[in-house]
Amino acid sequence: MEELRLSAVASRVVAWHNSHPLARRITRDQVHAVGYVGLPYAGVAGLAGAAATPAAAAGGAGGAGGDEGGGTLRERALARARRQADGVPDPAAAPAAADAAAGAAAGTAPRGKLVPVFSEDFIAPIAPRSVGSWGARHGVMLAQPPGGGPLREVVVDPRLAAAGVPPCRVYVLTAAIEIGSMRTRVLIGRGQSAAVLGPRLWSGRRLAVLALVALGLAAAALALGLGLAARTPAAAPVARAASAAG
Repeated sequence: MEELRLSAVASRVVAWHNSHPLARRITRDQVHAVGYVGLPYAGVAGLAGAAATPAAAAGGAGGAGGDEGGGTLRERALARARRQADGVPDPAAAPAAADAAAGAAAGTAPRGKLVPVFSEDFIAPIAPRSVGSWGARHGVMLAQPPGGGPLREVVVDPRLAAAGVPPCRVYVLTAAIEIGSMRTRVLIGRGQSAAVLGPRLWSGRRLAVLALVALGLAAAALALGLGLAARTPAAAPVARAASAAG
């Protein structure tokens, strides 16, 4: 993977990690092992089918496809309405579906409903279901695995995959953060302002300061409550004396 790209990925990880007030401050030198992760999903077959079905319907739907080829504008509109009423796909939808399939093969954001078909807990403590939902939003669908760096293909869980339907692969970047003996791994989505998913390395000093502040606030609230409770009974005899005098 090119040095320039590695630097950009490291910068994004540093910005994400240091944005949390309780995280340890890291630098780009502490971001290592940048590579790719392939996440398997069900859904690519439906995308390819959506691209092929309208075109086939346009050429082989009896006389429906030919009715729109000639005639007046009104006759073509009526023919289109009859096809829609009969459940025949509109040929005008074919270019959009074909573009969607071609875009996915070229490496665009996933489109349509993608269902994760993996259960491997490879980035604890993030649950596989959360990883699957995040990857469907922030990954890139590719026909071939990316090159230029280490690649980990997450295995398909046969209990989740449909029999005979090959899964599609959505790819995200990954990187490790290391500070001494502390280490964590994160996933990075597409784009310059890409989302990052994974656990941070927390600062013990910052957590201690937060605990002291919380303890101080709790002590102040307790003292205030005790003070109010101590003053309340003293008011009762005064009220009774005033009532007797009246």
